[in-house]
Order: sequence, then C-alpha cells, then structure tokens
Amino acid sequence: MEQSKYQAFFHGELKTGHSKEMAIRALAGAYQKEDDFFESWFSGDKIVVKKEATLEEAEYIRDYLGDLGLMIQIEPLNQDRQTIEDVEKETEQLLEDAFAKIQQTLKDVQSTDAHEPKKIVVRVQPAPMMKRAMAYLLDIIICMIISNLLLELVLGPLGLFNTMPIHELSLAMNNATTQEDIRNIVDSYMGNDEFASLIMQMMFFVFAIQVLYFGILDSKYNATLGKKLFRIKVYSLVSPQILLRQAALRQVFIIVAFFILATFLGSIGLLILLGIFIMGAYDKRGLKQTLFDRLTATVVGIDQSKR
Repeated sequence: MEQSKYQAFFHGELKTGHSKEMAIRALAGAYQKEDDFFESWFSGDKIVVKKEATLEEAEYIRDYLGDLGLMIQIEPLNQDRQTIEDVEKETEQLLEDAFAKIQQTLKDVQSTDAHEPKKIVVRVQPAPMMKRAMAYLLDIIICMIISNLLLELVLGPLGLFNTMPIHELSLAMNNATTQEDIRNIVDSYMGNDEFASLIMQMMFFVFAIQVLYFGILDSKYNATLGKKLFRIKVYSLVSPQILLRQAALRQVFIIVAFFILATFLGSIGLLILLGIFIMGAYDKRGLKQTLFDRLTATVVGIDQSKR
C-alpha cells in the first residue's frame, strides 16, 4: 500500500516568547541567506515549507522549525491538487537542500536511540554588552600575559626573539624625569628601523596568540576564560557547534579593524571601534550582535542549554 503524503506549511505565526526579528535572523543563519529573503514568510500568506513528505518527515520539519520559534502546520496532501506556483517551488528546493545539510550535521553531534532521536535544544538569551566587554578585556589581559611569558621564557632563551631592546627602552623610560624626556626616548627608539621592525614582529606575535586563544577555546568550549568567569558563551547560527574558523575569524576581524582604525585615524579610529561594539546593544533583531558577530554568523549569550 502506498504511504500517505503530507504537506508542511507556515502562516507567519510564532510561538510565545519569539519575535519576528529573532526568527528571521535564526532562519538566515541556518540557511545562509540574507534576512530580507525571509521577510515574505511573515506576510500572513501560506508558505509551503515541504510540498510532499511522509508524516515522519513532516513532523521532523515541524519540530526543527518549531525550535526556531515557527508554528508549522501539517495536512494530508491532496494528490489531485494543481501544481504549486513557481515561487513555492523555488522555496521548496532551497529548504530541501538546507535540511539535507542540517540533518547531516545533526547526525554528527547528536546521540541516537533505537526508537526516538534525542535532540539538544539550545535557547540563547543575548548576553549584556557590559558582561561581554569585561570578559573581552580580561581575555586580552590573559593573552598579553601568555605572550609575555612565551617571549621571555621560550622565544628569548632560544634566540628566536631579541627582547633586549624592549628592556632597554623600559629601563630608559623608568629613569626619565619629565614627559619631554619620555617623548624624546620613544622618538629616538622608534626612529630606528631595526627597533620598529622588532615592535611589528612582537605585535604580530601577540595578535597570533589572540587568534589561537579565542579560536581554540571558543570552538571547543564555546567560551574563553573571560567568558566562563562571566557565565556567557558564543554560539553559531549556522551549526550546532561553533566552528574553529568562525571563532578565529571573529578575533581576526577585531584585530584588523583595530589596526586599520588606530593606524589611520588614531584616537578617532579607536572611538569608531568602540562604537561598533556599542551598536550591538541597539540590535533591533534582539540578538545584540556586533558587526563582528554578524560577519561570522555568531551570537554571544547566557548559557541556557536544555537536553
């Protein structure tokens, strides 16, 4: 006997506690599309999510999109109905491809049972910007300490990095008595091409330590030491676990922005960089994403995981 077919569709209704903006952002992150692509989903018209599916497939779609806040309805499929419009066909194809990728990813990270799959549902409450700022400041201090220890105890003794000019500059500045003396000392050292090259090498080393620190800890534990102290985590909007390249790119973008803005605009550039972070507090979609979060499809939130 031929198995009955069902249709899954959406009328723009959301579950309690979910906003349209957060639902659109979650959909855009899951399917790697622009937010505007999903605006039409909330017009109130019938959006066919799955044209033809078994009951089990339709229920899976309903449960998955339900976790994103969407209320999906299922109805038996009328085999004699007319062909759906071209727009619905394009939407269906997009969703089928996306669901295939999502199912494969879920198989890699979810445990399965003989009768019923066990899913891990993570609901994210965006973290306050002040907590994020304090955690980031603490992480930068930790990175500076790690970099200094490696330079002094490993690279220096091995002859891979000459720290002597840095110590000489520090000693000279400590012995200076006026601001004019300090300025003259710094100018004399920075005017030396060899010393300037040494400073650049040290900066790139420190930046590399930061990228490794944030990339490894955020991708493996969803949190750096600073985030753990303030009980916040970073989540991916395109996969169940944040990817190493996502976590590393977040810090790369911050470093590049800092380097460009500070180099070419000085103190004004640093204010612009600060403003980029503050903009996250006014994210209209409710996710409190900074520019760097949006570029890497991530969101920082308070851990509220439920199995």
